[in-house]
Amino acid sequence: MSATTDLVQLDELIAELDPERATRELKDALRRRQRNPASTDDALVDTMRRRYETIHALEDRRAALASRIERTVADLEALAARSIDVTHGASGRDGLGSDLDHLHDDLTALEAAHRELDQLAPLDPGDPR
Repeated sequence: MSATTDLVQLDELIAELDPERATRELKDALRRRQRNPASTDDALVDTMRRRYETIHALEDRRAALASRIERTVADLEALAARSIDVTHGASGRDGLGSDLDHLHDDLTALEAAHRELDQLAPLDPGDPR
């Protein structure tokens, strides 16, 4: 739930920052500077470039979050299907214990993989998870 809420908030923030306008204004400032380098304020161009880069960094973060949500949902659906197979399987009581052990191992591996991804590339650079 938190990840989808973050996704909605990023969408709203990006929309407010108006990426098309930021791109257009940066291009216009760069054209003005190219036509008359002495009259264009380099600080203004640098500010517009930082704004443009910040917006695109947010868009990249949004895409990474959406991708992570999709992967997590796919993993959970696969594990849910496996758990249904295990609980409805005809392997008897002895086989069920073994199947449950394998399912537990799969869930543990999935959790470890997600934890490792979070450490290598946290969604929020300030988030130590």
